[in-house]
Amino acid sequence: MCIRDRSMLAQMKAYRNWLTSDIVKEAAVHGLPIPQGGSSGCAACEAAASVNFANVTMMYECATQTTIWLEGVGPSSMDAIDTIYRLFPIIVGASAGAVLLIVGIAFRSVLIPIRSVISIAATELFIFGLSVLVFRQEPGILDWMGWSNLHSEGGISWLTPIVAFSVVVGIALDYDIFLVTRIVEFIQEDGMSTKEAILHGLCSTGSIITAAGLVMALAFFGMILSSIPILNVL
Repeated sequence: MCIRDRSMLAQMKAYRNWLTSDIVKEAAVHGLPIPQGGSSGCAACEAAASVNFANVTMMYECATQTTIWLEGVGPSSMDAIDTIYRLFPIIVGASAGAVLLIVGIAFRSVLIPIRSVISIAATELFIFGLSVLVFRQEPGILDWMGWSNLHSEGGISWLTPIVAFSVVVGIALDYDIFLVTRIVEFIQEDGMSTKEAILHGLCSTGSIITAAGLVMALAFFGMILSSIPILNVL
């Protein structure tokens, strides 16, 4: 970051105060360690707490322009977060493309893979929307329960959407393919109409998919009992 000013002391103080402002609060919401205190009177995350005159290396480019390089766990974490979220849309697009390609080849169909992508996207939207209503907005829709593990913290860790996206894609695609496979079998092998095949497919796989969903729910329920907020959200 380049700061244009003749007074280096004023520059450093301004930059330190900037780090402990709303941008730092946002970083703290994203899961960085939050020690108490800070030069601006707020709860500054490690990214701001670690910034001082000792670990800031200044490289002069000209008399009025300075390049400041930040070191430490905080700045490195913020760089990693920025990089991950910059690549996240590419990951989403690559996942959708892989689903379209693999499912399309497996079922020799154009509509089935498109349907799978739409159903997965709807599931993702529902899950992320519900997590925002529970953990991000204040008050959360489950605050009335008085249970701290489901109480809104005013934000969601930066890691949660990344992990949740991959898990939801895997689970939703697995169950979706299981259902669609049975429907296609009824149409191709038994000569049923599309409506009849869907009804028979739901009847034959509904109990198995429901049982598998309950197993996953029980497996993830243990995270709600944890005292670590990021695990509660996951």
